[in-house]
Amino acid sequence: MAWYIDKAVEWLTAASQGKLLDAGDYFELPVFFSPKMTNQTIATNENADSFDFWQSADQAYGVAELVAVGPNSAATFVVRRFFDARSNVILECDWGVEISNSERTIQPAIWTLASFLPVLEPYEVPTTWKDMRRVFLDHGEDIDARLRDCFRLIRDGYPRFMLVGIPVSERIGEAASRIHWQPLLLPAVSFGINFAHGFRSNDEGYWRRDRREVVGNREAIDWRTGENWNKDESTIRGRLDNNLRDRRIAVIGAGAVGSVLSELLCRAGAHSLTIMDYDDLEQGNLCRHVLDIRDLGANKAVAMAARLNRGHPHSKCIAIDARFPEHTDQQNLQLQEASLIIDCTGDDQVTRDLASFAWANKKQIVSLSLGYAAKRLYFYANPLGKFDLNDFGSKVMPFLEQDASEHDGQLLHQGIGCWHAAFPARIEDVWMLTSAAVKLLEAWCTGVSVDSFAVLEQMVDESGFSSIIRRGAA
Repeated sequence: MAWYIDKAVEWLTAASQGKLLDAGDYFELPVFFSPKMTNQTIATNENADSFDFWQSADQAYGVAELVAVGPNSAATFVVRRFFDARSNVILECDWGVEISNSERTIQPAIWTLASFLPVLEPYEVPTTWKDMRRVFLDHGEDIDARLRDCFRLIRDGYPRFMLVGIPVSERIGEAASRIHWQPLLLPAVSFGINFAHGFRSNDEGYWRRDRREVVGNREAIDWRTGENWNKDESTIRGRLDNNLRDRRIAVIGAGAVGSVLSELLCRAGAHSLTIMDYDDLEQGNLCRHVLDIRDLGANKAVAMAARLNRGHPHSKCIAIDARFPEHTDQQNLQLQEASLIIDCTGDDQVTRDLASFAWANKKQIVSLSLGYAAKRLYFYANPLGKFDLNDFGSKVMPFLEQDASEHDGQLLHQGIGCWHAAFPARIEDVWMLTSAAVKLLEAWCTGVSVDSFAVLEQMVDESGFSSIIRRGAA
């Protein structure tokens, strides 16, 4: 308790002396709070490039299009595009498939761009519209003129959001580098028969009432939560190296290994995946697959692409529902767009087809496959821009023979491969080895490792599982 009291006194002393923010400290926004505040969130997509756009834009206010995401009980909205006050699109926000194509609740919001941080000295957030007017006027700007021009576009009888754009820097004392959009909720503006006494039901009559009752000096500002969902911000807790995550990656095979690999790559920032598989999801697949009972009967590639697009706001994953290499011309174009091909089928015929397929240009091709009971995972990457079937076979075969000897020759009984539900491997075996394979993939793609072949092997001692070791060619 004494420590907290000392810190509070220290903070108050610094605040009274104007020393809360020192040059070089990380910039922190003030707390935008209001008594009516709920868990509603408005997300935007801002970075240095969009900051340059806003700096050069000749529009300081207008209307934005919001689209709802998440459960209705805790509404989160995303800004999809910005319009000027004459309803002309001035900025299309770059989102993934799920947000770009969503037809869920869509509503307008108004926006205004400030050239300053709207706070009262020393660092107090405006709580009333009188405070807000004072802050804008102190910086030579008239917020009422902006509100009046925008309110005419939201006169529909519903409460609407307003976004206040604030230029912010990474550190105190540095130049601003991006825009933070701080939302607030407006009550329904004047509409229909609701206009000021003594005036007509026109723009002047509506604004007179709005100025007195909706954004009057005594009216409280109902702040909401604003977040930046830019790609770099949303993966800051953990992302792949740019040499892997910024590529178009084709995953051939959306079974156990392929589905887990796709999920791991996409969650870590590789949002441009092409998933290829001809098979439909069956009940037996659920023991190791990331898809669930809602996807039974659906094509695995189609269902996986939909799942990945729902999994991140920037995912742009596509599906090819065909068996490699049998596909249409359009599907071939989609496949050829990838620069990294990852085979997760564990199918000998697919590896032969990878070697003979007519690629439009040199591809990096990787094969990931599981040994019997998922004791081992085999990682092979083409060293020369073409899948070398002979080199692959010579490196993998000694381990396959070891698999067979360890399991009394039952390695491929009844033609069952690692893709089959009856293949004896538990979900944590598949996920653990595939997760470790992502590390190998990243190291190889970034040049940290030049090894084109590696075996990840589970080690067991008298107390049970002990580790995963990495082995090279036999």
